[in-house]
Amino acid sequence: MESEHDFVPVVDDRLSRCEALIGYQFSDRHLLRSALTHASGAQHRLASNERLEFLGDAILGSVVCEMLFHQFPELLEGHLTKIKSVVVSRQTCAKVSADLGMEELLIVGKGISADKPVPNSLLADVFESLVAAIFLDGGIEPAR
Repeated sequence: MESEHDFVPVVDDRLSRCEALIGYQFSDRHLLRSALTHASGAQHRLASNERLEFLGDAILGSVVCEMLFHQFPELLEGHLTKIKSVVVSRQTCAKVSADLGMEELLIVGKGISADKPVPNSLLADVFESLVAAIFLDGGIEPAR
């Protein structure tokens, strides 16, 4: 059984690998650790990615809205809303996470089996959490 001390190098390796994958170096690595930590792997719920997911959802929506607004000046609000809903959907966020290999970097508890595929909902949550962590660490520009 791993002690908390033995677990630290494993987590540090995951954090470094994540930074390499996303191309962003965190000043506050606690934010990154929280972003990668599912509630099942947290010592308490405030240490999980749930709050970051909440913020990341709003940031992602805002960034995508601004991008669509400028990219498609001829489209009406209804069309922009439809495009946004696809771009920020759980399915899209999960695919981006999977494409980045986030399933190997997640910090989860015993309730989530290593030999089963990571649920798309969890992959989507980690993507939103990463957006928030980057925003809190470096501001809106790196989060884009």
